[in-house]
Amino acid sequence: MARFLLMRLVQSVFTLFLVLAVVFVIARVAGDPVTLLVTFDASQADIDRLREELGLSDPLPQQFVRFMGDALRGDFGTSFRTNRPAMNEVLERVPASARLAGLSLAFSLAISLPLGVLAAVSRGSVVDLFARFLALVGQAAPNFWLGLMLIFFFAVRLGWLPTGGRGGLDHMVLPAIALGTAGAASITRLTRSALLDVLNSDFVVMARAKGLPRRTVIFKHALRNALIPVVTILGLRIGTVISGSVIVETIFAWPGVGRLIIQAINVSDFPVVQAAVTLTASAVILANLLTDIAYMLVDPRIRYVRS
Repeated sequence: MARFLLMRLVQSVFTLFLVLAVVFVIARVAGDPVTLLVTFDASQADIDRLREELGLSDPLPQQFVRFMGDALRGDFGTSFRTNRPAMNEVLERVPASARLAGLSLAFSLAISLPLGVLAAVSRGSVVDLFARFLALVGQAAPNFWLGLMLIFFFAVRLGWLPTGGRGGLDHMVLPAIALGTAGAASITRLTRSALLDVLNSDFVVMARAKGLPRRTVIFKHALRNALIPVVTILGLRIGTVISGSVIVETIFAWPGVGRLIIQAINVSDFPVVQAAVTLTASAVILANLLTDIAYMLVDPRIRYVRS
Protein backbone atom coordinates (compact mmCIF):
# COMPACT_ATOMS: atom_id res chain seq x y z
CA MET A 1 0.00 0.00 0.00
CA ALA A 2 2.84 2.40 0.86
CA ARG A 3 4.44 1.77 -2.54
CA PHE A 4 1.17 2.46 -4.31
CA LEU A 5 0.60 5.71 -2.41
CA LEU A 6 4.13 6.84 -3.19
CA MET A 7 3.65 6.02 -6.87
CA ARG A 8 0.34 7.88 -7.01
CA LEU A 9 1.88 10.87 -5.25
CA VAL A 10 4.69 11.00 -7.81
CA GLN A 11 2.15 10.74 -10.63
CA SER A 12 0.13 13.58 -9.10
CA VAL A 13 3.18 15.83 -8.85
CA PHE A 14 4.13 15.05 -12.46
CA THR A 15 0.58 15.78 -13.63
CA LEU A 16 0.62 19.13 -11.82
CA PHE A 17 3.95 19.92 -13.49
CA LEU A 18 2.40 19.25 -16.90
CA VAL A 19 -0.56 21.48 -16.04
CA LEU A 20 1.77 24.32 -15.11
CA ALA A 21 3.71 23.82 -18.33
CA VAL A 22 0.53 23.96 -20.41
CA VAL A 23 -0.64 27.08 -18.56
CA PHE A 24 2.72 28.73 -19.21
CA VAL A 25 2.59 27.96 -22.93
CA ILE A 26 -1.05 28.97 -23.43
CA ALA A 27 -0.57 32.27 -21.62
CA ARG A 28 2.20 33.21 -24.04
CA VAL A 29 0.53 31.90 -27.16
CA ALA A 30 -2.73 33.75 -26.41
CA GLY A 31 -1.12 37.16 -26.82
CA ASP A 32 1.21 39.77 -25.42
CA PRO A 33 -0.04 40.97 -22.00
CA VAL A 34 2.06 44.12 -22.31
CA THR A 35 -0.40 45.51 -24.85
CA LEU A 36 -3.09 45.42 -22.14
CA LEU A 37 -1.03 47.39 -19.65
CA VAL A 38 0.08 50.33 -21.78
CA THR A 39 -1.96 53.23 -23.05
CA PHE A 40 -2.86 53.48 -26.72
CA ASP A 41 -0.36 56.30 -27.24
CA ALA A 42 2.57 54.51 -25.57
CA SER A 43 5.81 54.57 -27.48
CA GLN A 44 7.80 51.52 -28.45
CA ALA A 45 10.37 52.46 -25.83
CA ASP A 46 7.69 52.40 -23.12
CA ILE A 47 6.50 49.00 -24.33
CA ASP A 48 10.01 47.58 -24.35
CA ARG A 49 10.71 48.98 -20.87
CA LEU A 50 7.52 47.41 -19.44
CA ARG A 51 8.31 44.09 -21.12
CA GLU A 52 11.74 44.21 -19.53
CA GLU A 53 10.23 44.92 -16.10
CA LEU A 54 7.86 41.97 -16.42
CA GLY A 55 10.67 39.67 -17.52
CA LEU A 56 9.00 38.94 -20.86
CA SER A 57 12.09 39.85 -22.82
CA ASP A 58 14.09 37.01 -21.25
CA PRO A 59 14.52 33.69 -23.11
CA LEU A 60 11.55 31.32 -22.74
CA PRO A 61 13.48 28.68 -20.74
CA GLN A 62 14.46 31.34 -18.23
CA GLN A 63 10.87 32.60 -18.07
CA PHE A 64 9.64 29.05 -17.52
CA VAL A 65 12.03 28.38 -14.64
CA ARG A 66 11.03 31.66 -13.00
CA PHE A 67 7.34 30.90 -13.56
CA MET A 68 7.66 27.46 -11.96
CA GLY A 69 9.49 28.87 -8.96
CA ASP A 70 6.84 31.57 -8.45
CA ALA A 71 4.02 29.04 -8.96
CA LEU A 72 5.41 26.76 -6.26
CA ARG A 73 5.19 29.73 -3.88
CA GLY A 74 1.65 30.50 -5.03
CA ASP A 75 2.76 33.68 -6.77
CA PHE A 76 1.12 34.07 -10.18
CA GLY A 77 1.60 37.80 -10.48
CA THR A 78 -0.80 40.69 -10.19
CA SER A 79 -4.21 40.87 -11.76
CA PHE A 80 -4.32 43.23 -14.72
CA ARG A 81 -7.91 44.15 -13.87
CA THR A 82 -7.76 44.81 -10.12
CA ASN A 83 -3.99 45.22 -9.54
CA ARG A 84 -4.21 42.67 -6.69
CA PRO A 85 -2.36 39.35 -6.30
CA ALA A 86 -3.92 36.89 -8.73
CA MET A 87 -4.06 34.00 -6.26
CA ASN A 88 -5.88 36.18 -3.73
CA GLU A 89 -8.50 36.92 -6.38
CA VAL A 90 -9.01 33.19 -6.87
CA LEU A 91 -8.98 32.19 -3.21
CA GLU A 92 -11.74 34.69 -2.45
CA ARG A 93 -14.00 32.80 -4.85
CA VAL A 94 -13.18 29.31 -3.54
CA PRO A 95 -15.77 29.25 -0.69
CA ALA A 96 -18.62 30.04 -3.09
CA SER A 97 -17.54 27.31 -5.52
CA ALA A 98 -17.02 24.83 -2.69
CA ARG A 99 -20.53 25.41 -1.33
CA LEU A 100 -22.07 24.96 -4.77
CA ALA A 101 -20.01 21.83 -5.50
CA GLY A 102 -20.86 20.31 -2.12
CA LEU A 103 -24.57 20.93 -2.55
CA SER A 104 -24.55 19.50 -6.08
CA LEU A 105 -22.78 16.32 -4.90
CA ALA A 106 -25.22 16.00 -1.98
CA PHE A 107 -28.09 16.35 -4.45
CA SER A 108 -26.58 13.68 -6.69
CA LEU A 109 -26.22 11.18 -3.86
CA ALA A 110 -29.60 11.93 -2.32
CA ILE A 111 -31.32 11.18 -5.64
CA SER A 112 -29.13 8.46 -7.14
CA LEU A 113 -28.59 6.02 -4.27
CA PRO A 114 -32.26 5.48 -3.31
CA LEU A 115 -33.31 5.45 -6.96
CA GLY A 116 -30.58 2.98 -7.92
CA VAL A 117 -31.47 0.65 -5.05
CA LEU A 118 -35.20 0.77 -5.87
CA ALA A 119 -34.47 0.06 -9.53
CA ALA A 120 -32.29 -2.95 -8.67
CA VAL A 121 -34.61 -4.58 -6.13
CA SER A 122 -37.60 -4.09 -8.44
CA ARG A 123 -35.93 -5.08 -11.68
CA GLY A 124 -38.23 -4.99 -14.69
CA SER A 125 -40.97 -3.09 -12.87
CA VAL A 126 -42.37 0.34 -13.64
CA VAL A 127 -40.07 1.83 -11.00
CA ASP A 128 -37.06 0.29 -12.71
CA LEU A 129 -38.09 1.58 -16.13
CA PHE A 130 -38.77 5.04 -14.72
CA ALA A 131 -35.39 5.15 -12.98
CA ARG A 132 -33.53 4.10 -16.13
CA PHE A 133 -35.44 6.67 -18.17
CA LEU A 134 -34.53 9.46 -15.75
CA ALA A 135 -30.90 8.33 -15.74
CA LEU A 136 -30.80 8.35 -19.54
CA VAL A 137 -32.33 11.82 -19.76
CA GLY A 138 -30.08 13.14 -17.00
CA GLN A 139 -26.93 12.02 -18.74
CA ALA A 140 -28.07 13.23 -22.16
CA ALA A 141 -29.04 16.78 -21.06
CA PRO A 142 -26.10 19.24 -21.16
CA ASN A 143 -25.77 21.23 -17.94
CA PHE A 144 -25.93 24.58 -19.75
CA TRP A 145 -29.23 23.66 -21.43
CA LEU A 146 -30.61 22.25 -18.19
CA GLY A 147 -29.60 25.42 -16.35
CA LEU A 148 -31.41 27.62 -18.87
CA MET A 149 -34.53 25.45 -18.67
CA LEU A 150 -34.50 25.58 -14.87
CA ILE A 151 -34.25 29.37 -14.97
CA PHE A 152 -37.07 29.61 -17.49
CA PHE A 153 -39.56 27.39 -15.64
CA PHE A 154 -38.78 27.83 -11.95
CA ALA A 155 -37.49 31.41 -11.91
CA VAL A 156 -39.15 33.21 -14.81
CA ARG A 157 -42.46 31.41 -15.27
CA LEU A 158 -43.20 30.24 -11.73
CA GLY A 159 -41.14 32.75 -9.77
CA TRP A 160 -40.29 30.20 -7.08
CA LEU A 161 -36.54 30.78 -7.08
CA PRO A 162 -34.16 33.58 -8.10
CA THR A 163 -32.61 33.51 -11.55
CA GLY A 164 -29.10 33.75 -10.19
CA GLY A 165 -26.64 35.80 -8.23
CA ARG A 166 -25.20 35.33 -4.78
CA GLY A 167 -27.45 34.81 -1.78
CA GLY A 168 -28.83 32.16 0.51
CA LEU A 169 -29.78 28.57 -0.11
CA ASP A 170 -32.54 29.57 -2.54
CA HIS A 171 -29.90 31.03 -4.88
CA MET A 172 -28.01 27.71 -4.87
CA VAL A 173 -30.88 25.31 -5.60
CA LEU A 174 -31.10 25.72 -9.37
CA PRO A 175 -27.33 25.78 -10.09
CA ALA A 176 -26.83 22.77 -7.79
CA ILE A 177 -29.49 20.82 -9.69
CA ALA A 178 -27.99 21.80 -13.05
CA LEU A 179 -24.52 20.82 -11.87
CA GLY A 180 -25.53 17.60 -10.11
CA THR A 181 -28.06 16.06 -12.48
CA ALA A 182 -25.52 14.32 -14.72
CA GLY A 183 -23.80 12.89 -11.66
CA ALA A 184 -27.10 11.67 -10.22
CA ALA A 185 -27.88 9.92 -13.51
CA SER A 186 -24.52 8.14 -13.77
CA ILE A 187 -24.49 7.09 -10.10
CA THR A 188 -28.06 5.79 -10.41
CA ARG A 189 -27.12 3.55 -13.34
CA LEU A 190 -23.95 2.35 -11.66
CA THR A 191 -25.69 1.65 -8.34
CA ARG A 192 -28.39 -0.34 -10.11
CA SER A 193 -25.99 -2.46 -12.16
CA ALA A 194 -23.58 -3.04 -9.26
CA LEU A 195 -26.36 -4.02 -6.89
CA LEU A 196 -27.85 -6.42 -9.43
CA ASP A 197 -24.48 -8.17 -9.75
CA VAL A 198 -24.12 -8.46 -5.98
CA LEU A 199 -27.69 -9.71 -5.48
CA ASN A 200 -26.87 -12.67 -7.75
CA SER A 201 -23.65 -13.55 -5.90
CA ASP A 202 -23.23 -16.66 -3.77
CA PHE A 203 -22.94 -14.96 -0.40
CA VAL A 204 -26.23 -13.10 -0.92
CA VAL A 205 -27.97 -16.32 -1.95
CA MET A 206 -26.58 -17.94 1.21
CA ALA A 207 -27.84 -15.05 3.34
CA ARG A 208 -31.30 -15.47 1.89
CA ALA A 209 -31.15 -19.22 2.47
CA LYS A 210 -30.43 -18.55 6.15
CA GLY A 211 -33.73 -16.72 6.39
CA LEU A 212 -32.36 -13.23 6.95
CA PRO A 213 -34.85 -10.40 6.40
CA ARG A 214 -34.86 -8.96 2.90
CA ARG A 215 -33.93 -5.51 4.18
CA THR A 216 -30.93 -6.91 6.04
CA VAL A 217 -29.75 -8.81 2.98
CA ILE A 218 -30.00 -5.75 0.76
CA PHE A 219 -28.64 -2.98 2.97
CA LYS A 220 -26.18 -4.85 5.20
CA HIS A 221 -24.72 -7.39 2.80
CA ALA A 222 -25.44 -6.44 -0.81
CA LEU A 223 -25.39 -2.65 -0.83
CA ARG A 224 -22.12 -2.39 1.08
CA ASN A 225 -20.31 -4.33 -1.63
CA ALA A 226 -22.19 -2.63 -4.44
CA LEU A 227 -21.03 0.80 -3.28
CA ILE A 228 -17.37 0.03 -4.01
CA PRO A 229 -17.52 1.16 -7.68
CA VAL A 230 -19.72 4.09 -6.63
CA VAL A 231 -16.80 5.43 -4.58
CA THR A 232 -14.70 5.53 -7.73
CA ILE A 233 -17.22 7.36 -9.87
CA LEU A 234 -17.97 9.76 -7.02
CA GLY A 235 -14.32 10.77 -7.00
CA LEU A 236 -14.42 11.26 -10.75
CA ARG A 237 -17.58 13.31 -10.38
CA ILE A 238 -15.72 15.77 -8.16
CA GLY A 239 -13.47 16.58 -11.10
CA THR A 240 -16.46 16.84 -13.42
CA VAL A 241 -18.27 19.16 -11.02
CA ILE A 242 -15.22 21.42 -10.77
CA SER A 243 -14.89 21.67 -14.55
CA GLY A 244 -18.64 21.95 -15.14
CA SER A 245 -18.92 24.81 -12.67
CA VAL A 246 -17.29 27.11 -15.23
CA ILE A 247 -20.43 27.04 -17.36
CA VAL A 248 -23.03 26.72 -14.61
CA GLU A 249 -21.59 29.54 -12.51
CA THR A 250 -21.58 31.78 -15.57
CA ILE A 251 -25.21 31.00 -16.42
CA PHE A 252 -26.42 31.63 -12.87
CA ALA A 253 -24.01 34.53 -12.18
CA TRP A 254 -22.67 32.61 -9.19
CA PRO A 255 -19.48 34.33 -7.93
CA GLY A 256 -17.23 31.27 -7.89
CA VAL A 257 -13.92 30.32 -9.44
CA GLY A 258 -15.59 29.10 -12.64
CA ARG A 259 -17.19 32.46 -13.36
CA LEU A 260 -13.95 34.23 -12.43
CA ILE A 261 -12.12 32.21 -15.11
CA ILE A 262 -14.58 33.35 -17.79
CA GLN A 263 -14.37 36.97 -16.63
CA ALA A 264 -10.56 36.84 -16.64
CA ILE A 265 -10.47 35.30 -20.13
CA ASN A 266 -12.79 37.98 -21.48
CA VAL A 267 -10.40 40.75 -20.37
CA SER A 268 -7.20 38.73 -21.00
CA ASP A 269 -6.29 38.79 -17.32
CA PHE A 270 -3.64 36.08 -17.72
CA PRO A 271 -2.32 36.00 -14.12
CA VAL A 272 -5.81 35.28 -12.77
CA VAL A 273 -6.43 32.64 -15.45
CA GLN A 274 -3.14 30.94 -14.61
CA ALA A 275 -3.86 30.97 -10.87
CA ALA A 276 -7.43 29.73 -11.29
CA VAL A 277 -6.55 26.93 -13.71
CA THR A 278 -3.66 25.76 -11.53
CA LEU A 279 -5.78 25.73 -8.38
CA THR A 280 -8.62 23.93 -10.17
CA ALA A 281 -6.28 21.30 -11.60
CA SER A 282 -4.72 20.79 -8.17
CA ALA A 283 -8.17 20.19 -6.68
CA VAL A 284 -8.97 17.59 -9.35
CA ILE A 285 -5.64 15.82 -8.85
CA LEU A 286 -6.15 15.76 -5.08
CA ALA A 287 -9.69 14.42 -5.49
CA ASN A 288 -8.44 11.57 -7.67
CA LEU A 289 -5.70 10.73 -5.17
CA LEU A 290 -8.17 10.66 -2.26
CA THR A 291 -10.50 8.50 -4.35
CA ASP A 292 -7.80 5.87 -4.81
CA ILE A 293 -7.12 5.88 -1.07
CA ALA A 294 -10.83 5.61 -0.26
CA TYR A 295 -11.18 2.74 -2.73
CA MET A 296 -8.53 0.78 -0.91
CA LEU A 297 -10.12 1.49 2.49
CA VAL A 298 -13.60 0.46 1.33
CA ASP A 299 -12.38 -2.85 -0.11
CA PRO A 300 -9.35 -4.21 1.82
CA ARG A 301 -9.10 -7.09 -0.67
CA ILE A 302 -7.77 -4.70 -3.29
CA ARG A 303 -4.01 -4.51 -3.49
CA TYR A 304 -2.11 -2.45 -6.00
CA VAL A 305 1.01 -4.21 -7.16
CA ARG A 306 3.46 -3.63 -9.96
CA SER A 307 2.34 -5.47 -13.09
